[in-house]
Amino acid sequence: MPSKGGIFMDVLARAFPNATRYSELTDRMIAREPGVRFLDEPFSERHLHCVWYDATYRPVDLQTLDGEPVEVLHAGQWNLEAGPDFLNARIAVGHDRRVLSGDVEIHIHAADWHHHGHASDTNYDNVIAHVTYWPGRVPVKTLPRGTIQISLQEPLLRCPDFYFAAIDTGAYPYGAPSALNDLLPAAWRSYTVDEKRALLRAAGESRLAGKADAITRSIKSTGHDQTLWQHLLIALGYKQNRRMFAALAKAMPIAELNECSKLDTTTAFAILLGIADLMPTQLSEGATETARAYLRTLWDIWWKHRDHYRTRCLDAANWTTHSLRPQNHPVRRIAAAANLACRHASLNTDVRHCQHDDPQRWLKQLDAWLNIEDVTGFWQTHLNLNAAARPDTGRLIGQRRRAAMLTNVIVPFLAAEAFPISPLLRYLPPEQDGHSIKLCATALFGTDHNPAEYRHGILQQGLIQVFHDAIVNAPHT
Repeated sequence: MPSKGGIFMDVLARAFPNATRYSELTDRMIAREPGVRFLDEPFSERHLHCVWYDATYRPVDLQTLDGEPVEVLHAGQWNLEAGPDFLNARIAVGHDRRVLSGDVEIHIHAADWHHHGHASDTNYDNVIAHVTYWPGRVPVKTLPRGTIQISLQEPLLRCPDFYFAAIDTGAYPYGAPSALNDLLPAAWRSYTVDEKRALLRAAGESRLAGKADAITRSIKSTGHDQTLWQHLLIALGYKQNRRMFAALAKAMPIAELNECSKLDTTTAFAILLGIADLMPTQLSEGATETARAYLRTLWDIWWKHRDHYRTRCLDAANWTTHSLRPQNHPVRRIAAAANLACRHASLNTDVRHCQHDDPQRWLKQLDAWLNIEDVTGFWQTHLNLNAAARPDTGRLIGQRRRAAMLTNVIVPFLAAEAFPISPLLRYLPPEQDGHSIKLCATALFGTDHNPAEYRHGILQQGLIQVFHDAIVNAPHT
């Protein structure tokens, strides 16, 4: 979260009054990346680290600023200490494929090489590649000899399914509790339980204010309904399929889906499933006759649209479909998306109409809006297309996932729309305790702490924010 005077617009300051307190505390106690400038789609240097590290996101057509082709043989070891961002990388450069071995430093702007003092820092003498988002050159004489310069902007813009918001930055590179202990300010660990909870509330509001600001900027570029559609689908993707659901939202905008489907859920599902490249050609022997008839209906619909959307279709190989709970399978999640899309003509209008003077009733209304029931009836008795029929498979979006969507998408969206959401923060429901929440809670409260100390939506957001500041966004300059 940038410091005060950055993205804290008046409406966000009113919505999240404690966020500025956390910003003031961390200005003094945690170093931050100064003055980051964003596109209409916000990203940070941390996002660029993930792009470089993960071949799923890293473009294959990288070039140096001089036009030589670049192949990343090994992205390097993610460095959590002082020095370059990645150590011991291997890169093949040029048509002769000369191999460079050494370190990689990543920035948003080329000028950050000088702003961070790397030119005079011996820790950077082994850098072989300076990677930036924006194109721009660092004077060769200030770089280690032979260092190549790479810009990610154009290669990423050529990736049709790339979306910064789909990157779960907290998943990289799986920090250890000991590292978090070392990075947390010692004063925080000496706080009383009440002081720690107050810190987490401020950090949680700071995190949600950042999400609201990102949504505000996205609304300006893509509109209210499309912004909500994109963020809801990314949330439905959970950890494994965030990137693919982001790509699906871009490939099939909500306005076009509503027009094409005429708000018919089966039609919307068939189109989304077809574009996702997840429409099965046949089912297993254990599939029910109901499922076979349902699949025939889906194919009848998709055949009529397939040629029109052929160029937008994703690649089934890029979806994670194994080692998932049946409720998290992308086909079932896409069914949830179709039901959400076809509930009414405008997602944005629906969310706005849930407002209530009583914050607890307001949250219950919003949860009920997410707690969709499949209108086709198929998913009420089937976990997936190949599964045997069951009396009750539960809702398409479970309670914990709804809580996560409510906190991470709906509440920030309402804040971006200038709704008075501050009273809601006190009653945000808890979501699933993720890895970062558990690690940070252990570091802050101790190994024998009671999880009830932070089993609240805003406190969990605070733990995630502190974790990101201490490990994920900790400067390595």
